[in-house]
Amino acid sequence: LQYTLTNSGTGVVYLFGENADRKDNLVLHAYLSGVTTLTRGAIPVGGKVLTEEDHQQPELLPGESLNARIKVDIRKKTRYMKSLILSAENKQYASECDRTNNSMGVVLR
Repeated sequence: LQYTLTNSGTGVVYLFGENADRKDNLVLHAYLSGVTTLTRGAIPVGGKVLTEEDHQQPELLPGESLNARIKVDIRKKTRYMKSLILSAENKQYASECDRTNNSMGVVLR
């Protein structure tokens, strides 16, 4: 799956954490769901921790985008669970009051 992350906010998004152990890097989670929004019933189908080996730029400035690929296992897809959702998470988002902009879903055919 090819995806694009875009920083539509006014602050910098840090892709890599301060430590080398990757616990504070940006993580992408993939889910299958019956709807295009992330809900408690979504089934995890993969994910990826962004690392410096994958991406050379350590941050996304406001208005910048990052194009990359991720492999997800969609064998659990059914006619009812037909939406694929990607969610971006890291410790930087802990202070946000509205996390709805950190996930996006599409309907698979």
